[in-house]
Amino acid sequence: MTPAPAETAIRALIEANGFEFAALDANRAGRLTPAQAERLHGKRRGRGAALLVFGALCIGFGAWDLVTTDGARSGAIGAAVLGVILIAMRWSSFGRSYAAQIAVGRVAWVDGPIRVRSSTGDSHAAYWYEVAGREFQTTEEGAKAIVEKLRYRVYHVADSDLMVNIEPLN
Repeated sequence: MTPAPAETAIRALIEANGFEFAALDANRAGRLTPAQAERLHGKRRGRGAALLVFGALCIGFGAWDLVTTDGARSGAIGAAVLGVILIAMRWSSFGRSYAAQIAVGRVAWVDGPIRVRSSTGDSHAAYWYEVAGREFQTTEEGAKAIVEKLRYRVYHVADSDLMVNIEPLN
């Protein structure tokens, strides 16, 4: 038996964002699946660890340069300041782990039309869904899958910006 056209469209949107169609029923019930929790833990843990490691390296190289050179110290001071900024970012919304929210396993949602926003840099582009005054990061495929005339429900970990699923509303 082939899936209904509406189910096919929902699956395509979910898969374009890297999510699981099988988790949709649990998300509708306000629950995070164990597979979703594990994926989110790994993703956020890596970002936080990278910020700490790179921050410590910048501080270390900056301090070493300050101690061992007699000339201009602006580069060494700049490296140390960058290190402090990177470590501070670990506790910002960008680097925060959301471990407590993920452990609770609650899923919330917002409904409304989605506006896609993008930002391009030298080597990559980033995309976000803007819905009901909130922003959620998405993929390029996820951005392309949005039909502007439709309303959507974006499922996210409660008290966070971590999107876990999405579906169009009728």
